Amino acid sequence: MSPQQPLTRAQFEEALTPAALQMTQIIQGALMAGPVVALIAIAAVGLSDQPHASGPGPMETVRTLTLVHAIVTVLAYLFAPYLYLVTFDPKRLFNPRIDEPAELIAARCVGLQRSAIILRLAVLEGAAFMGVAVCLIGIMNGVFAVQPLFWFNLLSLLLMLAYSLFTFPSRERLINWFEQRFTP
Repeated sequence: MSPQQPLTRAQFEEALTPAALQMTQIIQGALMAGPVVALIAIAAVGLSDQPHASGPGPMETVRTLTLVHAIVTVLAYLFAPYLYLVTFDPKRLFNPRIDEPAELIAARCVGLQRSAIILRLAVLEGAAFMGVAVCLIGIMNGVFAVQPLFWFNLLSLLLMLAYSLFTFPSRERLINWFEQRFTP
């Protein structure tokens, strides 16, 4: 296969083995589980007796962190799709100096797609972890007992979980994403 020839759907389907699909699904599930496990740990802390915030310091700290978290979340949701598109790009697949077999290129395409999925979700996971961390700081400083509205910081976790479930990799979805990016 010449490096200039496009990768076909059939070649991609052949490279997308059940094991490759399962690996991508496990990775996405693990990326979803991290912030959820952290939230469960924080919920356990939150169910115990919470101190009440003393003075404006802790409240102001959590308010500032909430604002920063909101900005980080918006930027993450703007940046993550771009990062996916830049990573899962046909230009990154072919090496014009080497004539490689189609099977090798197709296998590399599956890996490139997996990398793009990981990078996209890692950015969203970072925003979710930040929200969980702000909640932990609020709980430990007694802010949530006084102002429960700061639980709003968990919205980034809920958005990440919804996005991850909506984009959970199935064979058909991965093939459709391949076709969107690699077919003219």
